[in-house]
Amino acid sequence: MSDNTCYLVIVITTECACVQVRDLVFNLHMILSDTIKMKEFQEDPEMLIDLMYRIAKGYQNSPDLRLTWLQSMAAKHSEVCHSVSFINFVNLC
Repeated sequence: MSDNTCYLVIVITTECACVQVRDLVFNLHMILSDTIKMKEFQEDPEMLIDLMYRIAKGYQNSPDLRLTWLQSMAAKHSEVCHSVSFINFVNLC
């Protein structure tokens, strides 16, 4: 390989690494922002579940973390559905 070819490979590799780091930092920022927003929306189950989904989506390259968030989201959804069903039952009585 010539010196120019080696230089080009190094430049392309460095640019790819920079893009990957930028994407990773952006993704982590979104996950942290959504996690902080969860406290703000504790009383709004729809928004809370939406935030949980967005966080799970942010972990799409980390299956264990994604599964953990999806399971938490499912549990919260089940809890909300039971509450809504109970409220509807009480309103019927």
